[in-house]
Amino acid sequence: MPDRPSRILIVGTGRLAEVLARASVRAAPSSEVAILGRNPVARDNLLESVPGLLPGSVAFASRAELIVLAVLPQAYRDVVLSLAPHLSPSAIVTSVTNGVALDEIGHWTRNPVVKVIPTIAQSIGRGSAPVVAGPRATPGDLALVSGWLGGFSLPVAVEEQDIRLASNVSGSAVAIVARFARAFVDANARRSSSLGRSALDAMMAETLVAVGELMRAGVDFEQAVEATATPGGVTEAMLRPLAASVDALCRDMVDAGFSQQALMQGGTLPADGDGPVAAT
Repeated sequence: MPDRPSRILIVGTGRLAEVLARASVRAAPSSEVAILGRNPVARDNLLESVPGLLPGSVAFASRAELIVLAVLPQAYRDVVLSLAPHLSPSAIVTSVTNGVALDEIGHWTRNPVVKVIPTIAQSIGRGSAPVVAGPRATPGDLALVSGWLGGFSLPVAVEEQDIRLASNVSGSAVAIVARFARAFVDANARRSSSLGRSALDAMMAETLVAVGELMRAGVDFEQAVEATATPGGVTEAMLRPLAASVDALCRDMVDAGFSQQALMQGGTLPADGDGPVAAT
Protein backbone atom coordinates (compact mmCIF):
# COMPACT_ATOMS: atom_id res chain seq x y z
CA MET A 1 0.00 0.00 0.00
CA PRO A 2 1.41 3.44 -0.89
CA ASP A 3 2.42 5.88 1.84
CA ARG A 4 -0.40 8.12 3.00
CA PRO A 5 -0.19 11.34 5.01
CA SER A 6 -1.31 11.13 8.61
CA ARG A 7 -2.42 14.77 8.86
CA ILE A 8 -4.10 16.73 6.07
CA LEU A 9 -5.26 20.35 6.29
CA ILE A 10 -7.75 21.45 3.64
CA VAL A 11 -7.91 25.22 3.35
CA GLY A 12 -11.23 26.47 2.02
CA THR A 13 -14.92 25.82 2.57
CA GLY A 14 -16.32 25.81 -0.97
CA ARG A 15 -17.47 22.93 -3.12
CA LEU A 16 -14.02 21.59 -3.98
CA ALA A 17 -12.99 21.70 -0.32
CA GLU A 18 -16.09 19.70 0.55
CA VAL A 19 -15.36 17.09 -2.15
CA LEU A 20 -11.78 16.65 -0.92
CA ALA A 21 -12.76 16.62 2.76
CA ARG A 22 -15.40 13.93 2.27
CA ALA A 23 -13.18 11.85 0.01
CA SER A 24 -10.18 12.12 2.34
CA VAL A 25 -12.08 11.14 5.47
CA ARG A 26 -13.80 8.24 3.69
CA ALA A 27 -10.62 6.90 2.06
CA ALA A 28 -8.26 7.25 5.02
CA PRO A 29 -10.17 7.01 8.31
CA SER A 30 -6.92 6.59 10.23
CA SER A 31 -5.64 9.99 9.05
CA GLU A 32 -6.48 13.31 10.70
CA VAL A 33 -8.26 15.56 8.19
CA ALA A 34 -9.05 19.15 9.17
CA ILE A 35 -10.79 22.06 7.46
CA LEU A 36 -9.75 25.71 7.76
CA GLY A 37 -11.63 28.59 6.17
CA ARG A 38 -12.69 32.18 6.61
CA ASN A 39 -16.41 31.40 6.34
CA PRO A 40 -17.38 30.11 9.81
CA VAL A 41 -20.90 29.08 8.80
CA ALA A 42 -19.65 26.98 5.86
CA ARG A 43 -16.90 25.52 8.04
CA ASP A 44 -19.33 24.53 10.79
CA ASN A 45 -21.71 23.01 8.23
CA LEU A 46 -18.89 20.87 6.88
CA LEU A 47 -17.80 19.79 10.35
CA GLU A 48 -21.38 18.79 11.13
CA SER A 49 -22.02 16.95 7.86
CA VAL A 50 -18.69 15.10 7.52
CA PRO A 51 -18.18 12.75 10.48
CA GLY A 52 -14.53 12.58 11.46
CA LEU A 53 -13.58 15.95 9.93
CA LEU A 54 -11.69 18.16 12.39
CA PRO A 55 -11.59 21.94 12.83
CA GLY A 56 -8.40 23.37 11.39
CA SER A 57 -6.08 25.86 13.04
CA VAL A 58 -2.60 27.29 12.77
CA ALA A 59 -1.51 24.72 15.36
CA PHE A 60 -2.87 21.90 13.20
CA ALA A 61 -1.16 23.44 10.14
CA SER A 62 2.17 23.31 11.96
CA ARG A 63 1.81 19.52 12.31
CA ALA A 64 0.21 18.75 8.94
CA GLU A 65 1.99 16.83 6.20
CA LEU A 66 -0.27 18.15 3.42
CA ILE A 67 -1.66 21.67 3.11
CA VAL A 68 -4.33 21.53 0.39
CA LEU A 69 -5.20 24.95 -1.06
CA ALA A 70 -8.86 24.54 -2.03
CA VAL A 71 -9.45 28.28 -2.42
CA LEU A 72 -9.91 30.54 -5.43
CA PRO A 73 -6.72 31.41 -7.33
CA GLN A 74 -6.75 35.06 -6.25
CA ALA A 75 -6.64 33.98 -2.60
CA TYR A 76 -3.54 31.78 -2.98
CA ARG A 77 -0.94 34.43 -2.25
CA ASP A 78 -2.49 35.65 1.00
CA VAL A 79 -3.25 32.13 2.22
CA VAL A 80 0.23 30.80 1.53
CA LEU A 81 1.98 33.83 3.02
CA SER A 82 -0.14 33.61 6.18
CA LEU A 83 0.51 29.89 6.70
CA ALA A 84 4.12 29.59 5.50
CA PRO A 85 5.79 30.77 8.74
CA HIS A 86 3.95 28.11 10.74
CA LEU A 87 4.55 25.05 8.56
CA SER A 88 6.95 22.21 9.16
CA PRO A 89 9.76 22.38 6.57
CA SER A 90 8.62 19.04 5.16
CA ALA A 91 4.95 19.97 4.82
CA ILE A 92 3.80 19.82 1.20
CA VAL A 93 1.85 22.82 -0.09
CA THR A 94 -0.63 21.33 -2.53
CA SER A 95 -2.21 23.46 -5.25
CA VAL A 96 -5.45 22.33 -6.86
CA THR A 97 -5.67 24.87 -9.68
CA ASN A 98 -4.07 25.72 -13.01
CA GLY A 99 -4.89 29.36 -12.32
CA VAL A 100 -1.69 30.00 -10.34
CA ALA A 101 1.74 29.04 -11.67
CA LEU A 102 3.75 26.66 -9.49
CA ASP A 103 6.78 28.95 -9.59
CA GLU A 104 4.65 31.74 -8.13
CA ILE A 105 3.66 29.57 -5.19
CA GLY A 106 7.32 28.65 -4.79
CA HIS A 107 8.14 32.34 -4.27
CA TRP A 108 5.70 32.56 -1.33
CA THR A 109 6.91 29.52 0.61
CA ARG A 110 10.09 27.50 1.04
CA ASN A 111 8.09 24.32 1.43
CA PRO A 112 7.85 21.73 -1.36
CA VAL A 113 5.00 22.50 -3.76
CA VAL A 114 2.92 19.94 -5.68
CA LYS A 115 -0.03 20.49 -7.99
CA VAL A 116 -3.00 18.14 -8.31
CA ILE A 117 -6.15 18.69 -10.36
CA PRO A 118 -9.12 16.92 -8.72
CA THR A 119 -12.68 17.03 -10.06
CA ILE A 120 -16.23 16.25 -9.02
CA ALA A 121 -15.54 12.61 -10.00
CA GLN A 122 -13.54 12.22 -6.79
CA SER A 123 -16.77 12.71 -4.82
CA ILE A 124 -17.72 9.16 -5.87
CA GLY A 125 -14.20 7.74 -5.63
CA ARG A 126 -13.58 7.73 -9.38
CA GLY A 127 -11.75 9.76 -12.01
CA SER A 128 -8.09 10.52 -12.54
CA ALA A 129 -6.07 13.31 -10.93
CA PRO A 130 -2.90 14.68 -12.55
CA VAL A 131 0.03 15.21 -10.17
CA VAL A 132 2.80 17.71 -10.98
CA ALA A 133 6.07 18.31 -9.14
CA GLY A 134 6.58 21.96 -8.28
CA PRO A 135 9.48 23.80 -6.62
CA ARG A 136 11.46 21.67 -4.16
CA ALA A 137 9.16 18.64 -4.53
CA THR A 138 10.98 15.31 -4.21
CA PRO A 139 9.92 11.87 -5.42
CA GLY A 140 8.94 11.15 -1.83
CA ASP A 141 6.67 14.19 -1.79
CA LEU A 142 4.99 13.05 -5.00
CA ALA A 143 4.55 9.55 -3.55
CA LEU A 144 2.87 10.95 -0.42
CA VAL A 145 0.48 13.14 -2.43
CA SER A 146 -0.27 10.22 -4.77
CA GLY A 147 -0.91 8.00 -1.75
CA TRP A 148 -3.50 10.50 -0.52
CA LEU A 149 -5.16 10.74 -3.94
CA GLY A 150 -5.01 6.99 -4.53
CA GLY A 151 -7.70 6.40 -1.95
CA PHE A 152 -10.32 8.12 -4.09
CA SER A 153 -8.91 8.57 -7.61
CA LEU A 154 -6.30 7.44 -10.11
CA PRO A 155 -3.24 9.70 -9.62
CA VAL A 156 -1.21 10.22 -12.80
CA ALA A 157 2.25 11.83 -12.79
CA VAL A 158 2.39 14.64 -15.36
CA GLU A 159 5.07 17.13 -16.39
CA GLU A 160 4.10 20.77 -15.93
CA GLN A 161 4.26 21.48 -19.67
CA ASP A 162 1.49 18.93 -20.22
CA ILE A 163 -0.77 19.80 -17.29
CA ARG A 164 -3.24 21.67 -19.49
CA LEU A 165 -3.68 18.62 -21.71
CA ALA A 166 -3.99 16.31 -18.71
CA SER A 167 -6.53 18.63 -17.10
CA ASN A 168 -8.54 18.74 -20.32
CA VAL A 169 -8.87 14.96 -20.42
CA SER A 170 -9.23 14.24 -16.70
CA GLY A 171 -11.21 17.28 -15.62
CA SER A 172 -12.73 19.49 -18.30
CA ALA A 173 -13.90 16.42 -20.20
CA VAL A 174 -16.32 15.64 -17.36
CA ALA A 175 -18.26 18.81 -18.23
CA ILE A 176 -17.75 18.44 -21.98
CA VAL A 177 -19.00 14.85 -22.12
CA ALA A 178 -21.91 15.70 -19.81
CA ARG A 179 -22.86 18.68 -21.98
CA PHE A 180 -22.81 16.57 -25.15
CA ALA A 181 -24.81 13.83 -23.43
CA ARG A 182 -27.46 16.34 -22.40
CA ALA A 183 -27.72 17.73 -25.93
CA PHE A 184 -28.00 14.23 -27.42
CA VAL A 185 -30.71 13.25 -24.94
CA ASP A 186 -32.54 16.51 -25.68
CA ALA A 187 -32.49 15.79 -29.42
CA ASN A 188 -33.95 12.33 -28.85
CA ALA A 189 -36.50 13.50 -26.29
CA ARG A 190 -38.02 15.82 -28.91
CA ARG A 191 -39.09 12.76 -30.93
CA SER A 192 -40.21 10.57 -28.04
CA SER A 193 -43.83 9.46 -27.81
CA SER A 194 -43.60 7.29 -24.70
CA LEU A 195 -40.11 7.48 -23.17
CA GLY A 196 -39.89 10.12 -20.46
CA ARG A 197 -36.87 12.31 -19.88
CA SER A 198 -35.90 10.47 -16.69
CA ALA A 199 -35.76 7.15 -18.56
CA LEU A 200 -33.62 8.65 -21.31
CA ASP A 201 -31.30 10.23 -18.74
CA ALA A 202 -30.91 6.90 -16.95
CA MET A 203 -30.14 5.12 -20.21
CA MET A 204 -27.54 7.73 -21.13
CA ALA A 205 -25.92 7.48 -17.69
CA GLU A 206 -25.63 3.71 -18.07
CA THR A 207 -24.15 4.17 -21.55
CA LEU A 208 -21.49 6.54 -20.23
CA VAL A 209 -20.57 4.02 -17.51
CA ALA A 210 -20.44 1.26 -20.13
CA VAL A 211 -18.03 3.26 -22.31
CA GLY A 212 -15.70 3.72 -19.36
CA GLU A 213 -15.82 0.06 -18.42
CA LEU A 214 -15.15 -0.97 -22.02
CA MET A 215 -12.04 1.22 -22.07
CA ARG A 216 -10.89 -0.26 -18.74
CA ALA A 217 -11.40 -3.74 -20.27
CA GLY A 218 -9.03 -2.88 -23.12
CA VAL A 219 -11.48 -1.83 -25.83
CA ASP A 220 -10.13 1.36 -27.41
CA PHE A 221 -12.28 4.19 -28.79
CA GLU A 222 -11.98 3.15 -32.41
CA GLN A 223 -12.89 -0.44 -31.58
CA ALA A 224 -15.99 0.77 -29.74
CA VAL A 225 -17.03 2.78 -32.80
CA GLU A 226 -16.45 -0.11 -35.20
CA ALA A 227 -18.30 -2.59 -33.00
CA THR A 228 -21.33 -0.32 -32.71
CA ALA A 229 -21.61 1.39 -36.11
CA THR A 230 -22.60 -1.28 -38.63
CA PRO A 231 -21.69 -0.21 -42.21
CA GLY A 232 -24.76 1.24 -43.85
CA GLY A 233 -26.65 1.28 -40.54
CA VAL A 234 -28.32 4.00 -38.49
CA THR A 235 -25.40 4.59 -36.11
CA GLU A 236 -23.00 5.09 -39.00
CA ALA A 237 -25.43 7.60 -40.50
CA MET A 238 -25.61 9.53 -37.21
CA LEU A 239 -21.82 9.61 -36.98
CA ARG A 240 -21.48 11.39 -40.33
CA PRO A 241 -22.50 14.90 -39.19
CA LEU A 242 -20.37 14.47 -36.08
CA ALA A 243 -17.34 13.39 -38.11
CA ALA A 244 -17.72 16.43 -40.35
CA SER A 245 -17.06 18.87 -37.51
CA VAL A 246 -15.75 17.10 -34.42
CA ASP A 247 -12.00 17.33 -35.12
CA ALA A 248 -12.05 21.08 -35.80
CA LEU A 249 -14.41 21.66 -32.87
CA CYS A 250 -12.14 19.81 -30.46
CA ARG A 251 -9.09 21.75 -31.66
CA ASP A 252 -10.97 25.00 -31.10
CA MET A 253 -11.96 23.87 -27.61
CA VAL A 254 -8.39 22.96 -26.68
CA ASP A 255 -7.10 26.29 -28.05
CA ALA A 256 -9.72 28.13 -26.00
CA GLY A 257 -8.58 26.28 -22.87
CA PHE A 258 -4.94 27.21 -23.38
CA SER A 259 -5.91 30.86 -23.98
CA GLN A 260 -8.00 31.01 -20.83
CA GLN A 261 -5.28 29.46 -18.69
CA ALA A 262 -2.77 32.01 -20.01
CA LEU A 263 -5.25 34.77 -19.17
CA MET A 264 -5.76 33.45 -15.64
CA GLN A 265 -2.06 33.13 -14.92
CA GLY A 266 -1.55 36.60 -16.35
CA GLY A 267 -3.53 38.07 -13.48
CA THR A 268 -7.07 38.53 -14.81
CA LEU A 269 -9.18 36.36 -12.52
CA PRO A 270 -12.89 35.98 -11.74
CA ALA A 271 -14.57 37.72 -8.83
CA ASP A 272 -14.46 36.20 -5.35
CA GLY A 273 -16.81 33.37 -4.46
CA ASP A 274 -16.91 29.62 -3.98
CA GLY A 275 -16.07 29.01 -7.63
CA PRO A 276 -16.55 25.81 -9.62
CA VAL A 277 -15.95 22.34 -8.31
CA ALA A 278 -12.43 22.47 -9.74
CA ALA A 279 -10.39 25.23 -11.33
CA THR A 280 -9.27 22.99 -14.16
